[in-house]
Amino acid sequence: MLEWYFWLLISIAILIFLITLIRCIFNGPKTTLTPKNFEEKIILVTGSNTGIGKITAIELLKKGAFVIFAARNEEKTMQIINNLPENLKEKAFFMQLDLSNFSSIKNFVEIFKSKFNKLDIIINNAGGVFDILNFSENIEHTIITNTIGPICLTGLLIEYLKLSKNGKIINVASTAHKFG
Repeated sequence: MLEWYFWLLISIAILIFLITLIRCIFNGPKTTLTPKNFEEKIILVTGSNTGIGKITAIELLKKGAFVIFAARNEEKTMQIINNLPENLKEKAFFMQLDLSNFSSIKNFVEIFKSKFNKLDIIINNAGGVFDILNFSENIEHTIITNTIGPICLTGLLIEYLKLSKNGKIINVASTAHKFG
């Protein structure tokens, strides 16, 4: 009887060990970026006026990066930038971008190309879930904002990512799809 419990405990311990090992191995690539690597990097963060995007942009500024705050709401974003300490404020730059509007994306890219000669990292963070079926550019608003808009933006800026030594594309996602 005691032997049975003993083998059960050993089996559970081995299972836990294997699950932990698999999670460690397959938990995705690890970054080689260190705080020193961010100095003089040009990083674009979409949806940087709230939530994860805001925190990400501010933390990147603290690490020495030049951060482009790409968001729809200029007033809200400029309030965030203006509240930054002076040493961070000089490396923060606002550019208006509405990912649900192709004209806004095209205009954003044209302005970006006139001001910058490369892009080190693009963080596609902007997104949202909209209750009513609302259409932008003849595409449902949630789909264009979360999927098609970021793909178009990244595609139009890919040549600038290639100009960087190690250009990176980071797509932020949520578990909002579970509510569907």
